[in-house]
Amino acid sequence: MNKTLILLPILLGVIIYGVFINLKPIDVNDFALEFEDLKESYDYIVVGAGTAGCVVATRLAEAGKEVLVIETGGTDVLGIINPIAISPAFPDLFKTEHDYAYYTTKQQLSTLKREFFWPRGKIFGGSGNINAQMYTGAHEEDFNDWQREIGEDSKTKWDFESLKPIFDKILARLPREQNVYVHNIVKEFIDSTIELGYPQNNEEFLGV
Repeated sequence: MNKTLILLPILLGVIIYGVFINLKPIDVNDFALEFEDLKESYDYIVVGAGTAGCVVATRLAEAGKEVLVIETGGTDVLGIINPIAISPAFPDLFKTEHDYAYYTTKQQLSTLKREFFWPRGKIFGGSGNINAQMYTGAHEEDFNDWQREIGEDSKTKWDFESLKPIFDKILARLPREQNVYVHNIVKEFIDSTIELGYPQNNEEFLGV
């Protein structure tokens, strides 16, 4: 047998072992600002680098503002096997140092007076980083109801058509076509609804 073919797996094993043994989780302190590096003033201080906080900070920075973002959680680079990068593994982040692990208050008039586990991300990226980055938007009539509540003539616009460009901008950043997985049971369910006459809607789905 060719000696090269024998040595190649051994060499690859050594390389892989060397890479993995030297890879360490990145410490957030490695790229956090030291106190003396802080500026004397900022235009805005954003508390929390969660989903909303990151968007707010980005928009302000894009507008030329000096922004300081403060986050009590750690980095979202969690080493070689990263539950954030492996969608089915996201429950492994629940009730860890990356989760505030809240519980809802027992309701007297609903939910049979039960409390429910309510995970919230304590990490860069916030709760979006501990729920496999999945979300679904409300029905468009929910937005239209909000607009009716505040008045159709209000300068503040919450109706769906006014907000749709923002949703489109969010979805445009996501490689949805590369990450589409439909279980056979789900496909059968969708096909059955089409057979019953319900229109299929692939374009307007608000979520990932």
